[in-house]
Amino acid sequence: MITDNENVMLNFYRYFNSYLSCVDMIYTIRQLHNNQFIEKNSIVLQVNDNNIFNQLIEHNYLDIVLSIIKNVKIEKSCRDIFLSEIDEKTLTYIESLILFYRTECEICVKDGLILVQTNDLFADLILFPIGLFHSEILNTYNQFNNFIKAIGDRKISLFLNTNAPTAFSCFIQSWVGENLGIALVSPNSNTIVI
Repeated sequence: MITDNENVMLNFYRYFNSYLSCVDMIYTIRQLHNNQFIEKNSIVLQVNDNNIFNQLIEHNYLDIVLSIIKNVKIEKSCRDIFLSEIDEKTLTYIESLILFYRTECEICVKDGLILVQTNDLFADLILFPIGLFHSEILNTYNQFNNFIKAIGDRKISLFLNTNAPTAFSCFIQSWVGENLGIALVSPNSNTIVI
């Protein structure tokens, strides 16, 4: 599995972390001054398709989401972006909050919903990248399921060509393809490339 490759995962975490938003950070700082981040809250990762919901559960989606969240941090390569808007002392403080709250985060299924339970502050910081990740996962499952259905469930005829515009999307396509049994290399000459 792609998630078993430590180098791939470390690179993916870096890409994920690059989606942390400076604007969200500024909003967070303003809210901190008003002590508005003391509540535990949930991010709902909505899935409207029961088939995809079941596939996500079967493919240990909760584990990968939790793994991503447990590795959220401000990357050294991104610090300058934040420092252009936030002073060093404040950024260091926010970094310490991220490192603390990411360990307190939990993920569960309740009443048919996937919930990321965390503190309001951390939820606000990760909402954009986790929402982007989740949305792309759902779209990729939908597309790949339609391809599989279109060829009569003959997955052996499919070959995953992860020629995605970003490493973020490439990882998602590889993960979904792998979980759906789509080969990452061409299995034969009668291949339909997706």
